[in-house]
Amino acid sequence: IEHLEKVGAIVVVCWNPERGIRFRDEYEEQPDGTLRETREIPGGRGVSLFQACQNMMLAARSFGVQSLFTTFFYLRYDEIKALLGIPPRIFMECAIFFGHADEKLGNPKRRPVPEVTHLNGWGNRYELAPRP
Repeated sequence: IEHLEKVGAIVVVCWNPERGIRFRDEYEEQPDGTLRETREIPGGRGVSLFQACQNMMLAARSFGVQSLFTTFFYLRYDEIKALLGIPPRIFMECAIFFGHADEKLGNPKRRPVPEVTHLNGWGNRYELAPRP
């Protein structure tokens, strides 16, 4: 990762299975103290965290701070957990970089709603009614 030293702050978002009642029986402890999933839950853990991430990013933008959501650390998961002293039973889910980039914040570039919205099934484009 280039220019990591220029990032103003990095928030590493973690999940604690002891607090996730819904998933409490979905893990088993390994001899080294880490947890292993007993079954795959699509979107499971992150679902409860990603709204908080979005709120942090929106709040940062309101103060003129740029942000980047990433899961880059999966490439070096164990090393980063050790570096940060994250306990074995805690899962790192994502990271958010915050800072000021060289470019100014502008309006987000978005495709028109009909290009990205489907109604009652994939391929049925949702057309907006003309404004009066």
